Amino acid sequence: MEALSSGRSSTSSANISHDNIVIVSNLLRNSSQYKTSQSLTSVVNTPDSSLFDYVYDYIYNSLNFGVEPSAILQDINPEDFNPYLYKISQYLKDKTPQVRKNFTSEFTLEKCLAEIPSIFFKEDFQIEDFLDESAIKQQEMISIYLDLTDMSIFNKISIKWEDIMTTAYGLETLSLDIDTILKGIQTISQNTKLMQSELIQKYLKIIKLNRRLGNMQKVEKKLKLISTIKDVQPKMNELINQGHYTSVTQLLAKTQETFKSELKGIKCLKDYSLSLEKTKNNLSSQLDQEFSISAYQFVVLNTFSHSEKLVKLLKTNGSLDMAYKIFPKETSYERMNELIRNKINTQTLQPSLQDMKKTISKEIQEQVKKLMGLLGVHKTDENSKWVNISHPHFIIVFQSLLAIFNSIFQKFVTLGTLILREFCNESTSYGELKKQLSNTVSKVIVVELSEIETSLLEIFFKKVGKIVNARETILITSGTQELKEIYELSEKASTISRNLLPQQNNPITQSVVSIEKKFLSAFHERKLSELENILNNEPWIKSEVPEEMIKYIMDRRGEASKIAGIKLENPDITATGSLLMFYKILYEYVKIGEELQIPVECASRLLEILKFYNRKTYELIIEAKAVPQKLPRVTSKHLALSVQGLTFILQEFYYIENRLQTKVKEFAMVLQGEMTNTKQDYTSHLKAINDKLCQIIILRVDEHCKSAITEAKWDTMISPSQIDKDYYVKQITTDLASMHSILLMVLNNNQLLEVFSTILQSLSDNLIELYSKIKIDGYIPAQRIKNDIQQLLITLREKFSQVLLEPLEDLDDRLQKFILDRCECFLKV
Repeated sequence: MEALSSGRSSTSSANISHDNIVIVSNLLRNSSQYKTSQSLTSVVNTPDSSLFDYVYDYIYNSLNFGVEPSAILQDINPEDFNPYLYKISQYLKDKTPQVRKNFTSEFTLEKCLAEIPSIFFKEDFQIEDFLDESAIKQQEMISIYLDLTDMSIFNKISIKWEDIMTTAYGLETLSLDIDTILKGIQTISQNTKLMQSELIQKYLKIIKLNRRLGNMQKVEKKLKLISTIKDVQPKMNELINQGHYTSVTQLLAKTQETFKSELKGIKCLKDYSLSLEKTKNNLSSQLDQEFSISAYQFVVLNTFSHSEKLVKLLKTNGSLDMAYKIFPKETSYERMNELIRNKINTQTLQPSLQDMKKTISKEIQEQVKKLMGLLGVHKTDENSKWVNISHPHFIIVFQSLLAIFNSIFQKFVTLGTLILREFCNESTSYGELKKQLSNTVSKVIVVELSEIETSLLEIFFKKVGKIVNARETILITSGTQELKEIYELSEKASTISRNLLPQQNNPITQSVVSIEKKFLSAFHERKLSELENILNNEPWIKSEVPEEMIKYIMDRRGEASKIAGIKLENPDITATGSLLMFYKILYEYVKIGEELQIPVECASRLLEILKFYNRKTYELIIEAKAVPQKLPRVTSKHLALSVQGLTFILQEFYYIENRLQTKVKEFAMVLQGEMTNTKQDYTSHLKAINDKLCQIIILRVDEHCKSAITEAKWDTMISPSQIDKDYYVKQITTDLASMHSILLMVLNNNQLLEVFSTILQSLSDNLIELYSKIKIDGYIPAQRIKNDIQQLLITLREKFSQVLLEPLEDLDDRLQKFILDRCECFLKV
C-alpha cells in the first residue's frame, strides 16, 4: 500500500517537516519511561501526552498572547503517520530484511522501526485490525512509535526553544508598539481629513485660476498672431515689389491658414482679411505681369533684338546655318523656374498661358513687320513689292523668316520644357513630356501649350506662305533653279518646327509644289507650242550635227550611264533641225523632273511630248500633211530622214527610261506601262515609214513589170548592148540604185538592210510573177529571162553597198530557182 500524501487538517501540523528527525540516544535509552499501557484506540484517539501537556502549559503561560498553540501538541490522528511513513518508506524497504535478521526476538526500538512501517505497506492493511486486543504486540509497537514521535517533536522544540521564547517576548513588545502606532494613525487620519478639506478648496481655486491663465495665454497668442500678421502685410507688399514671389506665396499661405485655424471667427479681423485678399490680388497681378514680360523677353525680344545683325549677315551672303547661330542660347533659367513654380502654386499658370498666347502672337506679328522694313520690303513702295523684288532679295527675306522663327520655336520649346518638368520631374524632351502628361491632371497645361504652338505655327506658315504665293507669277516663268532653291528653304520650315505639333503637310511646301505644277504646266504648253512650230517649219533636209551637239548627247547619255549604271554608246545620227531641237527639249524635261519635287508629273509630261512628236511627224510625213505648204511631195529622202530621227529617239528611250527609273520611285508602278506603249508607237511609226519606203519602189517595179509583159518582145533575142534606158531591167535597177544612194546618205547600215530586205523580197515576187506570165516555149524567151536576171543582179551588186549582199544572195537564189524550174529545159542544146 502506497503512503498517503494528504497532510494534517490543522495548520501547524501541516507545516511540520520530518526532514530533521534525529534519533537521540538519551531518548532511546529512556524510552521506557514514556511507555504507556494505552490501547491503540486510546493512543490514536486520546494519546497519553503528559510530557507535552507540561510543555504546552509552559509555553501557553509564557506567551500569554491569547493564541492557541498548534493542535499537534494536543492531538495525534492516524493521518499523522502518513508523512513519516512516506519519508522513510523507501529507506525501510531496503533495510528491513537486515533488521529482521539481527533483531528477531528482542523487542527493541530497531525492531519497532523495522516492523511498524511494513505493516502499513501491506496490501490487506486495515487500521481497524490494530484495535483488537489480540494485536497487543502491534499496539505496543505503535505506542512506542508514538512515544518516539513525541520525543522527536520535543527534541526539535528544545533545540529552537530559545528562539521561541525570544519571539514570544518580542511579540508582546510588538503588540504595544502596534497599539501606539494605531493611536498615531488615528490622530493622523483626523488631521488628514482637515487638511484634505482645505487642500480641496485650494485645488479648486488653482484649477479655476489655471483655466483663466490658459485663456489669457490663448488671448495673448492670438493677439501676438494678429500683431504679427499686421506686421507681415507691409513686408509682403515690399517682397512683392522686390519680386520675391515664392516668399510672399509662402507667407500668404501661412497667413491664410492661420486665419482659417487659429484666428477663425474673430470679427475684428474681417477688414484685415479683405486687405489680405488685396495683397493676394496684388501678388497675382505682379506675378502675372512679370511672367508675361519674362516669357515675352525669353521668346520674342531675345530673338528680334538680333534682327539687324541677322539682316546684315544675310545681305553679305551669309549661310542660313550661320544665321541660326546669331541668336544666343539662354544659360540660366533660375528666375523663369521660380516664376513658373509660383504660377503653379497660385494656380494661375493656365490663364497666364492663355494671355501669353495672345500677347506673344500680337508682338511677333508687329516685330515681323519691323523685320520686313529692315529687309527693304514695304507695302507702299511699288519697287519693293513681292512681285517686283529680285530673286536673291526674296531668298534673303525667306532665310530671315526661317532664322527668326527657328529661334522663336527653340525658345518656346525650352520654355515649355521648363513648365512641364515642374509637373513631371524627368529630364526628357519636350515632346516626350507632353506625351507623358497628356493623360494626367496636368493635361490642361499641355493643351494650352499646344494652342500656343498652333498659333506660332499659324503665324509662321501664313506669313511665309503669303510671300511665296505672292511670287507665284514670277516663279512660274522663272527657271527650275529658283524653284529648287525655294523648295529647299520650304523644307527647312519642317525642320525648324519638328519639335512642335507634328505637321502632316507643310503648307509652304504645298505652295511651292503647287507653283512647281503650274510652272510645269506653263513650261509644257510653251514647249508643245515651240515644238509644233519647229515641226511645221521643218524643211526636212539633212542637217549637219555640230560637235557641240554630239558632245551634248554624249554628256546626257553619260549622265544616264552614271545614274543608272548602263552601257554608254556613241550616237550614229543623221538628223533634221527639228530632231536636234526636240532632243534638247526632251532633256529639259528630264532635268526638270530631277530638280523639281514632282518627278511623276514631269515624267508624265515627258511622255506626252514624246507622243506629240511621234504623232506630229507621222501626220507630216506618213500622212503627207507637210504637202504642199513645205514640201511639194514626200520622197524617200524625207522618209529616210524621218526613219533616222525615230530610230535615234528609240535609242534614247533606253537612257531616258533608266534615268527616270532611278530618280522617280513611282516610275515602275505609274509610268512604266505608258512608257512601253509610247515606245511601241514609235516602233509602229518606224514600221509605217519602212513600209512607205518599200511601197514607193515596189509600185514603180510593179509598173515596170506590167509594161514589160507587152513591150519587151520576148520572142526576139536582144543583146545587152541593145538595151535602152526604157527597158524594164534598166528602169528597175535605176530606181533601186537611186533609192539606195538616197537612203545610204540618211540611214545607217541596219536601217538600210531592213528597208532593202523588204524591197528585194518584193522585187523577187514581182519578177517571178512577171516571168510566170510570159510564154516560155523555146530557147529565145528562156534565154531572154536568164539574161535579164543576170543583168539585174550584176547591176545591183555593182550599185548596192556590201551590207546588202545577203538580201541580194536571197534574191539571186529565188530567181535562179525559177530559171532552173522554168527555163533550163529550153536552154539545153
